This record gives sequence, C-alpha cells and structure tokens, in this order.
Amino acid sequence: MTGFDDLRRAGIAATALLALVGCGKPTAPLAPKPLTPLAPLAEAPAPLPAATTTTAVAAPAAVTVVAEPAVAAEAAPHVSVDMRSGPKLSDGMPSAGEPASFRVTLRSADGQFITRLDPLLGGSLLCVIARADLGWQTVLRADELSDKNRGTHDFRTVFPLPGIYRAWFIYRYHDTTYTEELAFSVQGKPWSGRELPELDTLWQEGNGLEARLKIEPQAPKTCEPFLLATAWTRKQRPLRMTAEPDQPTTWYVAIEGGLGEIVTSTTEPQLTDPPAGTTETLATKLGGDLGTVATLRVSRPGRYRVLAVATPPGGKPGQKDATVIGAFAMTVTGEAHLNGCGK
Repeated sequence: MTGFDDLRRAGIAATALLALVGCGKPTAPLAPKPLTPLAPLAEAPAPLPAATTTTAVAAPAAVTVVAEPAVAAEAAPHVSVDMRSGPKLSDGMPSAGEPASFRVTLRSADGQFITRLDPLLGGSLLCVIARADLGWQTVLRADELSDKNRGTHDFRTVFPLPGIYRAWFIYRYHDTTYTEELAFSVQGKPWSGRELPELDTLWQEGNGLEARLKIEPQAPKTCEPFLLATAWTRKQRPLRMTAEPDQPTTWYVAIEGGLGEIVTSTTEPQLTDPPAGTTETLATKLGGDLGTVATLRVSRPGRYRVLAVATPPGGKPGQKDATVIGAFAMTVTGEAHLNGCGK
C-alpha cells in the first residue's frame, strides 16, 4: 500500500501545482486593452541664427531747429491832402482859372511823419491830374519838402476849365511804389469837352520834345495783357529818360473815357506771362530802352487816354530835369468784365 500512497501523494501535489497556474480550472480569456495613441510631435523649432558681432553706435546729438519768424508786409503809409484855391489860397474847392494848391502829408503806420522818400523819376513825389473828359492833363513834381518837420509836399496849378478831375500822387517808400488817388470837382461854367480819337500814338511839345507810343498787340482786348512802351526824342535825337537804377523810367495810367476805369502801371500787378518774346522786341523797335516797357490790362472796352509820365534829361547843360506827361489814345475791344479781370 506504500506505493499507492506515494502515487496518491504525488497526484495531490500535481493538482495543487496545476491549480496555481490555472490549468486546474478553466478561465475566461483576457480582453485586450486598447492602445493610447501618442500625441503628434510638435514642429521642430527653426535653428538659431549664427552668432554675429555687433558694435554699439552712439545716438546722434539732438538738433534744435528754430523757425524764422514770418516777415509781415509793411502797411502802406497814410496820405492826407489839403486842397486850397483862390488868389490867397484860402478857399476850399478850386475854381477854373484861379490858382489852386495841394498840400500832401504822409504818415507811417505808427502815425509818424514821413520826412524822407525814395527818389522817383528824378523827384520825390509826383502829382498827375486829368480831367474827366480826358481833354486836359498835367504832371507836377515836388523835389523837396515844403515843411521838413511835418513831411509835407506842396503842388500848385491852375485848372483851365470846370469839371470832374482825378489826381494821382505817386511816391516810393522803402523800395515800394505807391499810388494814392483823389477825385474832386472844379467849379465854373460846364464844358462839353471832346471825344477821344480811336488811336493817337504821337505826343509833341513846343521845345522839340516828342514821344511815340507803341502797343503790343496793336488791338488790345479786355482782360488780356498788353504791353506799352514809349520812344522819347528831342529834336529827333533819342533820349534815355532819368530814373533810379533798376527802376522803370516811365509811369503809365490808362483812363477809360468818363473815368469809367483807371489802371496804372504801379497798381496793376506785373504779369508773369506777357506775350512771349515781345518785351525785348518791342524795346528794340523803340530804341532799346527797356525802362519804358510796362504790362497793363483793362476790364472794360472803349476808348482810353494813355498818360506816360517821365523825366527827360535837361535840354541844356546845367538845366534841371523836368518831369513831363505825354498824352495818347487807344481803343480796347471785347466784352466788359464788371467784376474786374481777377488774377
């Protein structure tokens, strides 16, 4: 029985061993666990740039910009005119055939008397007078002050006929030319006057002095620039008129019949685009004196009296220069521009 017992004990030990490894009792198969997917790899960073050597630069010094102050245009002087007439120059409004005077006083913008003017056409202050019918005109020139403390200039004349008159006082102050205009009446018996000619380009004086007017273009139109020039001669010999360096030798005023429009070469801005090439050509035709050339334009059609004011040299040695006024006529065609020509 001992052998059987040994076998029995060996079988119990084998059964116990099988039970430990799961062979003694069947088991359910293990369920497979799902795999956890891996997160995608991030994009590889760009490689760092290669190291470079840098040099520190000092900041520039601060620069202070100071703006220049704007220069304000100088205000025009104030002009006052005291008119007297009669044998003793004690009356007010002038009368035809009697002496008349103008006393002109100039003050600066701050109210101070102006006692020194820049030279103009050989004098200090000019006075140009024309009657409304344009049948009479004259020019007066003051070479020095009548009252040096008050800066006054005196002019005297005699008006031959009654009517409406205009006077222009022309002077130069601090390198700028000014024109002051005055309208007044001369008492007396009315006079009908005469009509202006369509064109008159020759002016003559008794002592052999004469002037010829040239207009370019020859038929000016309203609001279109035209050129004026004068050739002055004495006994058929060309004259170069007296003027300061780089200044015009002739001053012009164009007056429409009845004083409907008045344009002067100092109040009308000098246009930057006159007819191409005409300035030199025109001056050459008239003797080469560029100082007599001026650009004008008018806004109304009609017949105009053109006055040219200039100072010819003395006719005899030692004779003092005298300012003269040449009178011409021209006709302007085109449409009327009641609001002016603009710029």
